[in-house]
Amino acid sequence: DAGHDIAGLRPLLLEEDRAAVERAAVLLALADDFQARGAPRARVRLRCRLVRRSFTVSAPALLSWRPRGLGRRFERAFGRRLVVQHGAEPRPVRSR
Repeated sequence: DAGHDIAGLRPLLLEEDRAAVERAAVLLALADDFQARGAPRARVRLRCRLVRRSFTVSAPALLSWRPRGLGRRFERAFGRRLVVQHGAEPRPVRSR
């Protein structure tokens, strides 16, 4: 979480571990947020794309999503803008 400081883990972590730990923390927070905002008992399937300086995650099962502080944390940790697309999955139209 953005409010947690990993400085207390200094005896366990080296300075060069800091960036990897922050990236892992951002990904875990993002996964937790996606799971919390998905439809109850629905699988949250993701499709990810890396395009230039942005990382796009398409998650049709998400009911909603707002970046709050996660967007800024993602950009600081990965050097890319986070874009999340959510909403109902398009369903194929069946002909009769």
